[in-house]
Amino acid sequence: MSDSELIMRVKQKDNDALQQLFVRYKPVVNKIKAQYYVRNYDYQDWDQEAMIVCYEACCLYDFERNSQFGAFYKTKFTNHVRSLLRYELAKRREANRTAISYEYGNDIGIIMEKFTNDYKLPISEIYSQFLSNLSELELLSILVYLGKLSHQQACKIGRCDRLKLLQAKARCKRKLKDELF
Repeated sequence: MSDSELIMRVKQKDNDALQQLFVRYKPVVNKIKAQYYVRNYDYQDWDQEAMIVCYEACCLYDFERNSQFGAFYKTKFTNHVRSLLRYELAKRREANRTAISYEYGNDIGIIMEKFTNDYKLPISEIYSQFLSNLSELELLSILVYLGKLSHQQACKIGRCDRLKLLQAKARCKRKLKDELF
C-alpha cells in the first residue's frame, strides 16, 4: 500500500493505517532519537511522541503542495523534538535538570542522614497472616468495607448490630497498621 493511500486512511481515523505508516518511517524516528537526548524519555515515550506527530503530519499533509511525506514527517518530528528540548532547557526548569534523587544523594554522601525503611511492603504473606488473625466479625467488616457485603447482610450473618460491625472495622484498621508498620 502506498504512502498516499495510508495517509488518506489515517485522515479517516484508521488506526491500522497509522501503525503501518509509523512502522514504515520508524528508521526516521530512530535517527532523530539518536541525535537528541530528552531527559527522562525512554523508548516508549519516544515512540509515543513520534506516533502523535505522525498522526498530526498525516492530518496536515497536502498532496498537491508537499512532494514527499517522509521529508514532511521528518521535519515535523525534528521540530517537535526541538520544542521538547526548548521546554526542558528553559532557565526556570534548571532546578529540574540538576536535581538528583534522595537515594542517590545518600549513596554519594551528599546527604548525611541514614535512611531507614521502617515499614513492610504489603505482600501476600503479610496479608495472609493478617487475615488469619482476624475474627469472623472482623472479616465481615472487611467485606463491608470493600463493598462486597452491605451492612445489613453482614449484621445478619454475624448476628450483631451496626455498632459492633463498626468497632470490628476499627480493630481491623489498627491490626493492619500494626502488621505493616
